[in-house]
Amino acid sequence: MSFQQVYEQELLKKVQTNALLTNTILDYHDSEDPRKVELVFAGLHLLDLLCRKNQDYGCSVWTIPSLAPDCSAKTAIRVRLTDKFRRLENLLSREINLGDSPKVKESIDDTLLDIAGYCLLHLVCNDPVA
Repeated sequence: MSFQQVYEQELLKKVQTNALLTNTILDYHDSEDPRKVELVFAGLHLLDLLCRKNQDYGCSVWTIPSLAPDCSAKTAIRVRLTDKFRRLENLLSREINLGDSPKVKESIDDTLLDIAGYCLLHLVCNDPVA
């Protein structure tokens, strides 16, 4: 089987999977339960944000970091996730200590969206972990 045939076969599988996923999302969206509708919109918002950021940053998340060339792209994503988890810990501790306001206006929700986005990027990154 040629590379082109394998590629076309894999592409067809993805299209079929996406069609099933789209139908599932549409069925879920048509639910009477407002939480299900919110879940669909939150997922779509995350995907929109992730695609726009990825476009702005030029798919840099999947490249080997120039300042850490021995680090795989997947490991670099984990480092970014670690940074975001630390940011979340700081935001949560500031929320508990009400008098301590952050110097940068980043909400807990923004940080959670970033974490979710990095998780998705990690899942689709084809780099082996170093």
